[in-house]
Amino acid sequence: MLSIAAGSTLARLEKAPRRCSRRARHAEHPALVGAGAAAIAPGAHASDDDLSWAESILSAVGVVVRVPEKLLDAVTGLSGSGPAYVFLMAEALIDAVCSPAFRGT
Repeated sequence: MLSIAAGSTLARLEKAPRRCSRRARHAEHPALVGAGAAAIAPGAHASDDDLSWAESILSAVGVVVRVPEKLLDAVTGLSGSGPAYVFLMAEALIDAVCSPAFRGT
């Protein structure tokens, strides 16, 4: 099972009623532009072959890295919030350029 459910722990996924021995969790990724990034963490019973399988699927949208589960929330936060910071900075630059102080008046 390959889950892209942000915020779901591997322990929770492994308790799911489905009879699946291998599980992996992956954080959010920006697939829309085909240059995304994904982070994956193995479940308790996931093998290297399972991780390679997950990487082969997720690499269709960009780069894939293996991380410990404890880092997945940080990856999700950064990839999910990063664009907002860029837009906030752009908005601040626009406001600065449009201010009377910038124009010297």
